[in-house]
Amino acid sequence: MSRYIYPRTSLTRSAIGRLGAACGNLRPEPERVPDLLRDVRAAQLEDHVAYVLSQAPPLTDEQRARIVALLGGGE
Repeated sequence: MSRYIYPRTSLTRSAIGRLGAACGNLRPEPERVPDLLRDVRAAQLEDHVAYVLSQAPPLTDEQRARIVALLGGGE
């Protein structure tokens, strides 16, 4: 059983695949791993947020502002 309760999108699966390829034995690219890991985490966050938002009533303006601030896009 997957430890994730939300479905993974093709964006997330692709990011995981690129990370796996960079870590693989055929042509390892360790210098790319930090950026690829960041991409995987961002895709996973996007999947999770989309899932949570689909299960709840719409957010208020105040709630949206707090979340935007957490992501560094707010003041």
